Amino acid sequence: MRRFIEAHRVRAVLAVREPRLRSARKKLTPLLYMLENAGNIISWQQVLIYAYVCGRVKEVPVKVGEDVAGAVDKAAFDRRPKSMRQLSLFSHHLKPTNHMLLTPKKLPGGGVGETKDRLGRDFVTVYAAPIPGANHRDPQQLDDQNRPHLSPSHPFSGIRPLVGPCLLPFEENDPPVEVGGDDFLGIQSAVVHRVQQHSRFREILTSPHNRTSVGFARTHALIIRIRQCLSGAHSA
Repeated sequence: MRRFIEAHRVRAVLAVREPRLRSARKKLTPLLYMLENAGNIISWQQVLIYAYVCGRVKEVPVKVGEDVAGAVDKAAFDRRPKSMRQLSLFSHHLKPTNHMLLTPKKLPGGGVGETKDRLGRDFVTVYAAPIPGANHRDPQQLDDQNRPHLSPSHPFSGIRPLVGPCLLPFEENDPPVEVGGDDFLGIQSAVVHRVQQHSRFREILTSPHNRTSVGFARTHALIIRIRQCLSGAHSA
């Protein structure tokens, strides 16, 4: 387990809490499966550091062990996109739990094994890639995983440019999601949004920047470009 974390350089995000008794270590086998099939775990590093600064997680790296290995159903884990598989490893460490915990929930009237993930109390709808040529999202048109296709006109579809080269690509491993009535570019954005909702912010102290420096000029040009993209997105 530790060799895997070292080899894949995820120790900045996760640390393994191994049982003291050797006989209990076999309980970590499901956790190893999750680590091997979760994808790019290190992509959550900045989100977790942000959550730590805001007081929404106790420590970084997050210590995981048999608590997560026994709490996550393998079928539910395999069904999730990789970004949500990664969140499965540590969502129970994010606070408040009733808004951050990722859990599968049996659908009302659903058959055996028919579940849908919830983030806290809210169901998570994972969008499938848009179908070129479609004009709107058809709730009856689902992919092979029962995910609704995203509209090609949606800003997160990756088909329609916002302004010139500004394009938000559709990522299969981190697809757009709908949580609590709001669309997010990915599950990381939804988590950051909830961190902000439950955190107190302090005023940032700043100091004058050398306006004649090359770095300032490049930063200023980038800010202008971002504003152009955003204004184009709102007017589209």
